Amino acid sequence: MVFQSVMWCSSGRKRIVTRLVALVARWKHFLRRREPHGNTIVQDRQQEPEQPAQLSTTLSSHLPIEEQETRTCKAVVPVHHEETVPFIFVRDLEKTYQHGTIARPALAGLSLEVEQGEFVVVTGPSGAGKSTLLHILGCMLQPSAGFYCLAGSMVSLFPTDKLATLRNQRIGFISREPALLPHVSALKNVALPLLYAGFPEAEQKRRAQKALQFMGLSSRLLSTPEHLSPGQQQRVAIARALVNSPALLFADEPIEDMDTRSGREIMAVLQALNRRNLTIVMATQNVELAVYAKRHIILHDGSIASDTQVSDIRIALDELARTASIAPAVEDKGTPTSVQIEEETV
Repeated sequence: MVFQSVMWCSSGRKRIVTRLVALVARWKHFLRRREPHGNTIVQDRQQEPEQPAQLSTTLSSHLPIEEQETRTCKAVVPVHHEETVPFIFVRDLEKTYQHGTIARPALAGLSLEVEQGEFVVVTGPSGAGKSTLLHILGCMLQPSAGFYCLAGSMVSLFPTDKLATLRNQRIGFISREPALLPHVSALKNVALPLLYAGFPEAEQKRRAQKALQFMGLSSRLLSTPEHLSPGQQQRVAIARALVNSPALLFADEPIEDMDTRSGREIMAVLQALNRRNLTIVMATQNVELAVYAKRHIILHDGSIASDTQVSDIRIALDELARTASIAPAVEDKGTPTSVQIEEETV
C-alpha cells in the first residue's frame, strides 16, 4: 500500500513537471515569435542580397521598379487575421522636442490610418508637425508616446538596427533638398542604397540605370549634380528613393522653390508611381498640390484638423501635355517626357 502511494506520488509529480515544462516551452516560443500587442512575427533572415528573402504579399507586391523582387536581410512578416489591418496605423502619437528647459510639442495625440495604395498629401502651416510626422512614419525619428504599426508590424518598438534595415529595404524618402553627393555621377548617387545593402557592383549599376530611365534621365547617367537642373536633381533623388523598390514612399516638400512646370513634372512622377499601387505620403505647405492626391489631411498644432477625400483629382501629366504644344518636352532640359511616364505606368 505504501509502495503504491509512493509510486502514485512520483508519477503525479512527473506529470505535473512535464506539463509545466511544456507550458513554459510554449510560452517561450510564443514570446519569441510575437511583438508586444501580438500583431506580428519578426523573422531574422541573414541572407546574401543575391538570394532574396520571400516577403509577404503586403510588402512585396506591386513594386515600382523591380516587379516582385525583394532583397532584405530581416523580413517583417505580418500575421494574417480575419480583420484587415491598415497599412499605416498610428494611435495617440506624441512628439516633444526639448530645448533646454523648454518643451515644445510637435505632435499632440495624433491618430491616423492609411491604406495601401493611397496617395495622401499633408498640409499645414510651418510648425504644424508635418515633417515630424513624416520622419516618424519613415522610421527616422522615435515618438515620445503612442504607437506606430506598419503592415501589421509594431515598428515603434523595433530596435535601431531593425529600423535601419526597414528604412533601407522597404521605405523611400524624398526631402526638400535632393542631398546628392557632389562630383559623383547620377548613376552612383542612385546606387548608394544598393551599396549599403551589399549588392555587387554590376547589380547596383543595372538597377540604378533602370530607376533613372524610369525618371526620364537615361541620357544623364554620368552627369554630376553640378550639371543638372534643380528639377533633374530632385528626379535623381526620387530614383534613389525607388531603387530598392520600397513599399512606401514619403516626400517632404519635394517641389519647394521649383517653377510650375518642374513641380508638375514631379507630381506627374508621383502620380505615375501611385498608379502602380505605391503608397505615398507627401507633406507640403502648398495647399494647391492636394488636388493631385487622393486624400488631403490638414495639420494644426500637431493634430489633424481635417481629413477629406479629394473629389476632383487633377492629372499632372495631362497638364504637362497641354503645355507641350507650346513648349515641347525635352529630356535634356529636365523634363520627364510624357511618353516615358505613360510607358512605365501602363
